[in-house]
Amino acid sequence: MHILILAGFMIAMTFGEMPTPGFPAWVILLGVAGYLCMSGLLSCANTSIYLRAIRKRGSSMPADRRRHKRLAMLTKLWLLGGLAGLMFLGYGGWTGRKLGLDSWPLIGKVAMVAPFVLALLLVWATDYPYYRQNWRMHSSRPGWSLRQYLEYNTRHSLLFISVPVALIILLADCLMLYVEPMLPATWPDYLLSIATFVLAATVLCLSPLVIVRIWKTMPMPPGPLKHRLEKTCRDLGLKYRDILIWRSEGVVTNAAVLGVAGPLRYILLSDGLIDQADDRDIEAIFAHEAGHILSHHIFYAVIFTLGLASLSVTAAYGIVSILGWSDWVAEMMAVGALAGVWGGAFGWVSRRFERQSDVIGAWVSGQREADDDPDLITHEGAAIFARALQRIGQLNGIDPRRWNWRHGSIANRIAYILWLGGSGGTRLLADRTVRRIKIISWIMLLVAILTAGVVWG
Repeated sequence: MHILILAGFMIAMTFGEMPTPGFPAWVILLGVAGYLCMSGLLSCANTSIYLRAIRKRGSSMPADRRRHKRLAMLTKLWLLGGLAGLMFLGYGGWTGRKLGLDSWPLIGKVAMVAPFVLALLLVWATDYPYYRQNWRMHSSRPGWSLRQYLEYNTRHSLLFISVPVALIILLADCLMLYVEPMLPATWPDYLLSIATFVLAATVLCLSPLVIVRIWKTMPMPPGPLKHRLEKTCRDLGLKYRDILIWRSEGVVTNAAVLGVAGPLRYILLSDGLIDQADDRDIEAIFAHEAGHILSHHIFYAVIFTLGLASLSVTAAYGIVSILGWSDWVAEMMAVGALAGVWGGAFGWVSRRFERQSDVIGAWVSGQREADDDPDLITHEGAAIFARALQRIGQLNGIDPRRWNWRHGSIANRIAYILWLGGSGGTRLLADRTVRRIKIISWIMLLVAILTAGVVWG
């Protein structure tokens, strides 16, 4: 969901100010109404088809879930494609220039993404019966009400992306509207670009301080479990600001890491995980999250994305400058190239990062038995982590065979860890693969910077 929201914002910002045929306001507003109605109808139809199949047979079949997933993907494609259509229709120019909202920092951009946000809320509301039915099938505990479901998705998906993005846009707009007119004409244009980049990096580094409040977290109370988790961090040399409990009314059973820098890094364990999993499973999942920190996965995900995005933009503008086309064509080409390449490449990279963290989780869980080889994945460590991963899947009602773009399937992850533990494998296999990814990410970013200097020069 985070990728969908980020993609929607990118489409609105990229195509919102492109030249348009100049349709009258009533045509644009009719397009907005059609976009919202179609979003709700697609999601509602998907939920209705799924519930009708459940009522007919009395249970959910894998084929029903696969069909729901395919139709949900169709709805997501409409959310993005329909939004691009609104921008081509002239919605962005109408809100910015006709209504004069671009003269205010951030306001014009908020208006530009408003149809996408409203459509997203509509899709969540109509998809709630699907969530409710699935929750009843795999859990005896009370799930979220509609209000709680919408609040959770808004906090953990929409605000997670939109708050840092809005802060970056606000600062960039202030630079453009208030600082740029005061600069001497002899100053080079790239100074503002550098200033914007520095401000954006600062916002992203500080954003965990805001996110932990949006996500409704609280410090983990003292106790034997927290003491063991803190000892694990000390043994691994892991720097963090705090270990927090992520409150979800006991519905979410998961863990997460926020923040790149140690003083601004939080380790989150959900209340559902604390309440329903035993301490050994929690420690194994905690070790998995520690693996993300030790391997700097968040940092290298940013480096990889920056390098890929820079190459896409530079290549698009280079081609357009040679052919003499307009800048908005370059923006379309850059977004298209980035969506195509990043959609496949980042998923593969993310799954390699996830596998390395799984290996670290099993390694930490079996360290007491690894006397001869400090990098060995022991039988016990592999079994402990595999059990914890299986338990997390059960508590979340996830089919172990269901494939995920960023994580793969739980069944494959468990099989790999058990194979590694049974064959006397070590951490080095996963570490080598990720090390190559990191080297390629740096090379890609360096090439993008050098190429951009040539193209823009």
